[in-house]
Amino acid sequence: MNTEELWMPAPDRETLALQLTRCNARSTAFGLVLTETEMEQLALSRHQALRAAGRIEFGEGVLERLVAAFCDAPDLDPACYAETLDELQALFYQLKGVCREQLSDSELITVMRQIYDGTGGSLEALAGADRENLLETARTGRWEWRDQDWGEEDE
Repeated sequence: MNTEELWMPAPDRETLALQLTRCNARSTAFGLVLTETEMEQLALSRHQALRAAGRIEFGEGVLERLVAAFCDAPDLDPACYAETLDELQALFYQLKGVCREQLSDSELITVMRQIYDGTGGSLEALAGADRENLLETARTGRWEWRDQDWGEEDE
C-alpha cells in the first residue's frame, strides 16, 4: 500500500474518476485535458493545500469549479494546465483564509478569475492579493492594480 492509498480510500477513487470525466468534458473544447495521473496528483495536492491552509473540507473540493471558471482564460497555457490548476487550487484555500470567510466560494473564484485576467494570468498577483484587494474586487467587479510588485522586473 502506498501513501496515497492511506489517505484516499478506494471509494474516493470512483469519485475521482467521475470528477476527471466532468472536468475534461468542460475543458476539452478549449484544448485542455487532464490525465488520470494528473487528476490523482491534483487530489493529493488538494489534501496538502488544505493541510497547509489549516482547513478541512467535505465533499469533492473546488477543482471542478476552478476548471469551469478558468478553462476559457486567454492567458492559460495548455502546456501548464495541470500545474496551473494545482496552483489555483492551493491559492483558493489560502485566499479563503485571507478574506476571513467574507466571500463565498463562488465569489472568491470570480475574484480570482478577475485578478488572473487583469494581470495577464499572473499567479503571483493572486498569491499577493490581500484582504482589501479581494473584498474590493468582489464589491466592484473590477481588479485595481494598487501599485503592487508582483515579482516582475522593471523595464
